[in-house]
Amino acid sequence: MRLINCATLKFEEFIGKNIPPYAILSHTWETYEISYKEYNELGNPRLKPGPQAEKIVKTCDIASQEGFSYVSRFRLQGSAHADGLTVDELIAPRDVYFYDSQWRYYGQKRDLAPIIAQITGISSIVISSGRFRPSSYSVAERMSWASRRETTREEDIAYCLFGIFSVNLPLLYGEGPRAFIRLQEEIVKNSTDLTIFAWQEPKPETRGIRGVFARSPSEFAHAKGILAWPRINPEYAITNRGLRIEAKLMPTGGLKDRGIGQSALFMSLWCRRGYMSASHHVGIWLKNYHGTYFRIRADELPVRDEAVEVDAGSRRLLYIARDIEEEEEEEDKETKVQTVDPSTPVRFLF
Repeated sequence: MRLINCATLKFEEFIGKNIPPYAILSHTWETYEISYKEYNELGNPRLKPGPQAEKIVKTCDIASQEGFSYVSRFRLQGSAHADGLTVDELIAPRDVYFYDSQWRYYGQKRDLAPIIAQITGISSIVISSGRFRPSSYSVAERMSWASRRETTREEDIAYCLFGIFSVNLPLLYGEGPRAFIRLQEEIVKNSTDLTIFAWQEPKPETRGIRGVFARSPSEFAHAKGILAWPRINPEYAITNRGLRIEAKLMPTGGLKDRGIGQSALFMSLWCRRGYMSASHHVGIWLKNYHGTYFRIRADELPVRDEAVEVDAGSRRLLYIARDIEEEEEEEDKETKVQTVDPSTPVRFLF
């Protein structure tokens, strides 16, 4: 691990367990950011004008005043940091100090917790306490914490969430929206929390069907307060046919008049919203196309009563498509229809 010595302003490398305490500089990505190579060629950064070198010098001075001898500036090392603080950086450290671009001090995160909570949607208790247990919050709620984030690089919206989901994946800049799908696939490998599928698109897709995975954390904007049912450990896995899962399915009942259709089925996600009674299930609508299920009416998270309806369903083995690739050309989007015709070519990601 490379750290900057606050006294010499030079990089030093530490290996294994011999890493000293250090402060971290997290900042907004600007049009130009000095590279690791460029920094090493500066000579004495204190003598070089410009905001890029000044960031490092100021951070080292402040860190020294707080008793630290080293600073980590991950952007020089190409880490997974998105614009500004990552979600993990915001909630994990006990102490976070906020400064503006002119190095005016605004306060510590514990003092600014109500404001940060209002902006980010993260619980003020989580922000101020510096104690975070992932198991205390559903996957969907943790995703909602990043629903308002914007990043310069599209992939960083996924990479900035690695910490709160205990995920470690290679960074593949250039993969675009595939980064967020890859993150969800990795979460599924290590979790039995079905709330990962409790997302809602802002408005219905033109074609009317989706895969089981969200395309962005923004689709979890309404997932705050979703609680996973305790002691529910369904087994599911990603296969070459999509998500394989055994689940109970319920018919739509009297919802045909809403355009859902008799062939649509309700699948419980074994969760509820915090204000709901314990007997209610939040779920999703599924529809079978040639042996593979797809999500329909993805702007909805329907609710059913567990005692009356969900237990009446039959458990069956399902394969649900992971995603449906979005058309790239604008003219293709204009020709999409509300229903899927078997003769219409649609690209699926299983």
